[in-house]
Formats: sequence, structure tokens, C-alpha cells
Amino acid sequence: MSSSSTSSQEENRKVEHDDRETPSPNRVEIRMSEIEKEQAKDAIGKQLASRSTKEDLQRNHILKSTELAPSLQATALHLEKEMVQNDLARKLGERSSKSELERRHILIGGGAAPVLQGKMVELEKELNKTMLKHQVEKRPSLQQMKDQNIVHEGPGGVLQAKHEELQRQMKLDNLNKALETRPNVEELKHKHIITEQPGS
Repeated sequence: MSSSSTSSQEENRKVEHDDRETPSPNRVEIRMSEIEKEQAKDAIGKQLASRSTKEDLQRNHILKSTELAPSLQATALHLEKEMVQNDLARKLGERSSKSELERRHILIGGGAAPVLQGKMVELEKELNKTMLKHQVEKRPSLQQMKDQNIVHEGPGGVLQAKHEELQRQMKLDNLNKALETRPNVEELKHKHIITEQPGS
């Protein structure tokens, strides 16, 4: 072999070796498209795993039920729509009126613009606070309540008031029982406790 052919073979090997180390643009594109295919395959696999079941699709009226004969499917769909409409009409009939919602403070009334409704609620709260503060300031003092026998001194103040109330009630009950069982006028005359007065 000549030296020119040997050097030519070495250059060819060198070129082949360089091709393996630095891929050509076509090889890069092929590798990229393979990676993209794998990514797309993974994405589709994830979507298929999380897709709705046939029953879910039928329940959400996306897929028609195949349990009925095709001739009955339209009628069943019409009946189901009517049932939903009837249920909706019933619920709308049962809903609270505007005045009830306003009374329960769910809906803010007064005809004010929505922008002002929040301020109205804040002002109403402040007004209630102010009124409560004035009522607390006007309430009678502890001494006045003691003088009016509303509050009792001592460790059992509340219990003492209850005790006194019970005693009053017991006295009243005893008096009523005594009045119910007292003898009438005829019995008192018969026992000679009272006598007939002349002229009566």
C-alpha cells in the first residue's frame, strides 16, 4: 500500500469518527423529534388517565345513555329536562322573598348603589354601637339597683334574690290553700263560731 492510500484511509476514519462525535443537523432533528414524540406520548397518556369515565359523561349529559333504545332516548331526554325545569320552578317558588333576605341581613336593601351598600352597613354598625353605649351610660348604678331591691348584697346575691322570690311564692301558695279549705258561712254557724245578727 502506498502512503497516499494509507493517509486517505486515515482521513476517512477520522471523518467517520468526527461524525460520531458531532452529530449532523439531520441526526439532531431526528433525536429532537423522537424526544418530542416521547413527550407528546407522555402527555397523551396523562390525559387519558385523567379523562372522565363513560358514566360521568352520561351523567353530565355529554354522552347519551345507551341503556335505552334509540327511539326512547329523545323522550327520556325530554322528560329529564322537564323534571329539571319542574325542580327549578319548585325551588324558585320556595326561595325567600327580598324583604325576608333584607330582614336576615343577607341582602342589603335601601335602594342604594352597590358601591355605597358597604358604607351603609358600616354606618349602621357604628350607629348601633353608639346607641348601646348611651344605653349603658343610662343604666342605673349598682346602688340604685340595690335600693330598688333588684340586686342583693352578699356572696349569694343572685341566689338570695331567687330565695326571696321562692319564699314569697310559697307564702302566696299557702294563703291560696288556706282560702280554698276555709269553712263556708253555714259551717261556721253550725259550729257556733258565728251567730246570726238580728236584722240580717
